[in-house]
Amino acid sequence: MERGVEAALAEAGANDLFAFADQDDVWHRDKLAKGVAALPDAPVAMSTHDARIIDAEGRVAARSVNTYEERHPYLDQLALLMANSISGMSVVATREAVARALPFPDAPELLHDWWLALLVSGLGAIARIDEALVDYRQHGDNVIGAKRPGVLPLLTLPPVRPFLGRRYRQMAREAFAGRRAVAMHLQARGALTPPAAAFFLHRRLGGLTGHWRGNQRRYVMRCAIGMLLS
Repeated sequence: MERGVEAALAEAGANDLFAFADQDDVWHRDKLAKGVAALPDAPVAMSTHDARIIDAEGRVAARSVNTYEERHPYLDQLALLMANSISGMSVVATREAVARALPFPDAPELLHDWWLALLVSGLGAIARIDEALVDYRQHGDNVIGAKRPGVLPLLTLPPVRPFLGRRYRQMAREAFAGRRAVAMHLQARGALTPPAAAFFLHRRLGGLTGHWRGNQRRYVMRCAIGMLLS
């Protein structure tokens, strides 16, 4: 992905925009027009939209991936650090946004769409379109694919004294450590927002004031416990 972005930047003009295409998905005819129209008026900017889920034969399995995965609607950096809610196939971004994302950090969990969303949320602006403009194809060989969130991990892992199960405590530490590492990459690029810094670098729970929902709840809980245990 990084090599592809570098090659595209080398050929693109100063005012060109960027969109990421997965070869197994189907773009709606008005995807690009609506993505471009929604772009915030800022040098570092991107827009994102919803998607339908289709099976290998093109049958609609769900009319909204955001609803299917219970993605949170927030676009602030702290919320996006907790759980990404933006798919690469849904992105239209400015040249400046894509250029500022290079080089991609060396972080195993950090996919290109998540990193771009985090960077733009710290340096510019993101607009969300509440409309499905891509058909997200599920064919059995998806690298990630659409997944329904499970119930809260506190209910799925049996507690072991003194507090939570060892497995959950380890997951919590890893969740916090991984996102703290990403926060430090953002800080190095001058793109870390104060709420994200307060929680991940200075370990202040006061940053957790949002109305967390969907798949984000699991990571909020894990990161908060991981922060306390680290």
